[in-house]
Amino acid sequence: MFGSSSVQRKSAVYCSQLCMGSGRNAPNTTDNIEHLQKPGSLLLEYAQPIPRTIADAMHLALQLGCPYFWTDCLCIVQNDNVTKGQFIKAMALIYAQSYLTIIAGEGQDGNFGIPGINGCTKPRDIICRYLEFPGCVMSTEHIVDFMHQTECRGTVWQSRGWTFQEAFFSRRLLILNGTATFICENFESQEWQFIAHGHSRSSISQDIEDKAYPGYISDIPTWPSLKQLAHVVMSYNKRNLTFNDDIVAAFSGIATIMQQAFYTGFHFGVPELFFDAALLWEADKRSSEPLRQRKPRNSKLPSWSWMNAKGSLSLDLWLCFGNDFYNDVKNCSNKYELKPLVRWQKRASGTRALRALKVIEYPSSRDQSGMPPGWTAHTELKGRTLYSHSSDCSGQMYPYPFPIPDKDAKPHLNSDAVDYEPILEFTADRAWLDKVEAVAIHPGLEYRMSGAYNLRDKNGKWVGGLSSDRMGICEQEKEHCELIAISKARFCGNTNFSLWEWDLDEHPSGDQVEPDCSFYNVIWIRREEGRCFRKGIGRVLADDWERLHLERIHVELG
Repeated sequence: MFGSSSVQRKSAVYCSQLCMGSGRNAPNTTDNIEHLQKPGSLLLEYAQPIPRTIADAMHLALQLGCPYFWTDCLCIVQNDNVTKGQFIKAMALIYAQSYLTIIAGEGQDGNFGIPGINGCTKPRDIICRYLEFPGCVMSTEHIVDFMHQTECRGTVWQSRGWTFQEAFFSRRLLILNGTATFICENFESQEWQFIAHGHSRSSISQDIEDKAYPGYISDIPTWPSLKQLAHVVMSYNKRNLTFNDDIVAAFSGIATIMQQAFYTGFHFGVPELFFDAALLWEADKRSSEPLRQRKPRNSKLPSWSWMNAKGSLSLDLWLCFGNDFYNDVKNCSNKYELKPLVRWQKRASGTRALRALKVIEYPSSRDQSGMPPGWTAHTELKGRTLYSHSSDCSGQMYPYPFPIPDKDAKPHLNSDAVDYEPILEFTADRAWLDKVEAVAIHPGLEYRMSGAYNLRDKNGKWVGGLSSDRMGICEQEKEHCELIAISKARFCGNTNFSLWEWDLDEHPSGDQVEPDCSFYNVIWIRREEGRCFRKGIGRVLADDWERLHLERIHVELG
């Protein structure tokens, strides 16, 4: 047994966070911590039984020449909430600083064990047969089944929120799920592929935003990639947590590491650097299963954050506005503008003190001086534009420019879950519109949709589309909706991006070859005890919104 200081001093610590499932027990408590710290305390004649998977992983670590072994079941005092909370916040760092993470994906609980450890456990039943030909090797087994095992699809490990950090932050992964897979920063090797680790065919060193399996090892961006964050959030939000109170704590480790790129921090999972764009999350309308509202017992989650809604999300607008954060008209063929209309303020817990969020201003795409200083655009032969910064001696190229933090500035500490209430205060324009016909079939792609509605004014004129968060609340198809505008957007030129309402016959840009469409992003709200809560998000054509009777109101959005 060793304390937290040992984790930081020793570089050869092996980290094993294993699937405990429903059979997990907590052998490390305040009652027996002194006993467990004595040499030999885990020997069978002295110890209480520990899960078979942990015992097998210890034997595996020993055979790999590992002098230290970590598992939270033994290394965290399970009923000491103060110490446990400190380790929970540090878990991402523990994974990142460990030499190797062992992932045992088989079984429904910690007593399944790890088959195939030489001289220790029962043999595995996997048989990989190969036929060698000149210049190639053919496997006789079904490759798709092995691929599913590599990704641990359908396992308890793959479904849990806490285990997401393991795959994301570890430097090396040894995945044992019927087959053995080893992943490091540059290569991925499976025993059924018959390819040596380090072979060019096992390389995974492509662009971080283009990886086939985002959210796995070495995907931690060193620059504020909203596209990569979107992949993380979409994957993470489908995972299960035993207690909804854990959602902020479980994501805090991810946020802590990612703050090297999103240096202004996160507010309940939403990056302050892209706050206006990151509020534009929606329920995935292709999913028949509605989002489920998380209802923690000991804390409150804001309705405006994706953290409040478990399930499948659509973050298309994150990808759109994030990548075109700063536009240079000379080099930008696809133009997306996002103009914030709100000055966001968050409230310190237990006080009325307000603090402005550290939101970066979005310049107009027509403002060629809007690009941050130090950046240079480089247009490639195929027309793609990349950017470099004068302070980066490595020659790294980026898909878009972004603000560079002051080298002398102190790092922002992520303390939103502790120090701030889940309330945003601001003033905004309000209007009322009618939510009418549900759009059950995508008008262009013809797949079934859920939670999509038309918006009409009092005269019945079509003015926009509305996406309900569908939190399991019974909704009427026709409803008078209170809407507040948070940003104004513009899409112009030949863009590959499309919103579902653009394919409706009543949308004015539907028949344009190069549409130029301006609209307001609005939040559909409900009121409860004087406070507002999000019910959904919509888009209203700019000309139609500006013709409505607008009221300037103060909003407390919880």
